[in-house]
Amino acid sequence: SEWRAAQQYAVNVTLDSASAHPSLEVSQDDRSVSSRWAALFPAVPGDPQRFTEQMCVLSHQCFRTGLHYWEVDMCQRSRWFLGACLEAVARAGPARLSPAAGYWVMVLWNGCEYFVLEPRRALSLHVLPQRVGIFMDCEAGKLAFFNVSDGSHIFTFTDTFGALCAYFRPRADGSTRPDPLTICPLPLRGTPVPEEEDGDTWAQP
Repeated sequence: SEWRAAQQYAVNVTLDSASAHPSLEVSQDDRSVSSRWAALFPAVPGDPQRFTEQMCVLSHQCFRTGLHYWEVDMCQRSRWFLGACLEAVARAGPARLSPAAGYWVMVLWNGCEYFVLEPRRALSLHVLPQRVGIFMDCEAGKLAFFNVSDGSHIFTFTDTFGALCAYFRPRADGSTRPDPLTICPLPLRGTPVPEEEDGDTWAQP
C-alpha cells in the first residue's frame, strides 16, 4: 500500500523546544508536547526562534531533499494541527496557516471536524485516527497524511517547497488532561521490519 511504502522512509524527528510557544510544555526527550492555559515562562522579546503568538513547536530537523516519514500519536486530544512549514516562517505575531504563507497543515477541531488549510477543505474519514503518519517527498513537492489506524490515505498537498520543518500545534480544549501530541518511535530505514501480510521481513533502504 501507499502507506506501507511511505514507512520505508521513517526518520527520527524530535521537537525543538527553543521554538515552542511559552504555553507549550515539551518533554525532556523532545518527543511530546502539551498545551497549558497559562504560559510556563515569559516570552523573551526579540527571540528569533520562539513563536510568540502561534501555540506551536517545530522539529529540530529541517528537510530540504529526500523522502521522510514520521508518525504522531494524538492520545485523546480533540483539537490539534499537524503538518509542516517552511523553516523561514516568521516566529513573531499571528500567521495564516496556508500554503501561500508556508504552512501545509491538517486539523482536528472539536473532536470530529477534520480538514486541511487553506482554503479549508473538509476531510471524510471512515475510521478516526489515533495516530497520523506524515510523508514528505521534497523533490516531488508532496506532503501526504495517512491514518495509521487503518492504513488509509487521508490527503496530499502538492506544492513547491523550500526547507521544511515538521509542525505541531496541540490546542487547549478545556480538558484538565494534558493529552500530549507524541512523536512515535519507528524502525528507521535500514532496520528489518516485520511484514504483516505474509510474515516476511524486509530491510528499509
